Amino acid sequence: MLRFILIFLLTPIIASAQHAVVVGRSKYLIDYQKHKGYIILNSGEKITGTFEYATWEFPTFNLKYYDENGKVIKRFKTSQINKAVFYGADKSLTDSDSTYFIKLNNESYLSRQLTDGTIKVYDDLINTNERPGLIKTDLTVYFQEKVYHINSETKLRDLIQKISPSLMITKESSSVSIIKQLNSNQY
Repeated sequence: MLRFILIFLLTPIIASAQHAVVVGRSKYLIDYQKHKGYIILNSGEKITGTFEYATWEFPTFNLKYYDENGKVIKRFKTSQINKAVFYGADKSLTDSDSTYFIKLNNESYLSRQLTDGTIKVYDDLINTNERPGLIKTDLTVYFQEKVYHINSETKLRDLIQKISPSLMITKESSSVSIIKQLNSNQY
């Protein structure tokens, strides 16, 4: 009887969690799409083709690699990948036509590069253009050989204002507007 009650109670939770991606302690609903591009493995080998982040295959965190007919031919664990570039980008953040993911500090996961200029901002979402404007609050910022770890929008505003006072950042500036401004000014 207890088993039946548990199954009855957990079924709606499992069914409603379709396409949820757990990154750290947060959940983001992302319906991942296939993207053309390339990956560079830790060995230096470059593989070009069509890829898709494999949702619900934790804890393996992998990219599906497709042939020209749309059939999965291989899976690459993100821990095997040093860099990935996928066609498509979040236009609410950048005017770029591609999204770059790199491995920072020998981590086992990939970080998404949010900015293109001298101030580099990264988060750890494997999000190309599926959820426009989605930025994780835990960010890594590189500027003049210094690394900053940010865990809130307020701290991002304060840091960017400190290292680049010429940017027009207000207390109302969101992370999205800051990233967009950094990309448009190429800071």
